[in-house]
Amino acid sequence: MICLSQDHALAIQAFSQTSYPYECCGGMLGIVEGDVKTVKRLVSLVNVSEEDQRRRFKVTQDDYQRLEREASES
Repeated sequence: MICLSQDHALAIQAFSQTSYPYECCGGMLGIVEGDVKTVKRLVSLVNVSEEDQRRRFKVTQDDYQRLEREASES
């Protein structure tokens, strides 16, 4: 199960609304305790897809590695 606060849910909604009609993407960082994953922080990522961004998204390798690094540090 993923536990997401109301504030995080609203932030995701706001980000998706500002990105519309294009795909948005990001990461959810947090902690895992047994079967429960609790989101502590959201990270917005830039959609760099060269295809139709209304149907596709792509993140850079640097952004993905930064997100992985931030996840391992938290």
